[in-house]
Amino acid sequence: SRLIPCAPISAENIFPIIKSCVINNEHCSLSVQVIATDNYPLNVNLLKMFSPKSKQEIKVPHPFDKHKNMFLTFDFVHMLKAIRNNWLNQKDFEKTFQYQILENGFTKTIQTS
Repeated sequence: SRLIPCAPISAENIFPIIKSCVINNEHCSLSVQVIATDNYPLNVNLLKMFSPKSKQEIKVPHPFDKHKNMFLTFDFVHMLKAIRNNWLNQKDFEKTFQYQILENGFTKTIQTS
């Protein structure tokens, strides 16, 4: 574990540290399968740097073993909280929430209150 200063920092500064932590954990027989972060712009740029194409991807080659994949995701708990807050703050009376599901190859819109 390392302490990282809170002075202005960029994804380019953090990337080698995070990559090194992933590789060191693998050397200690600790399997790193997912990196999860919030969607702060610095972190979004950091995750893009793990992609060979430097674009936002969910699955990237593992930095320790190119035959394995590593998954990059944003903190889904905070995403669910944001969805809930947006739902509760809606202006319509019923607080209607719509989402789509795939059923038998067709998209179906579900509406709940």
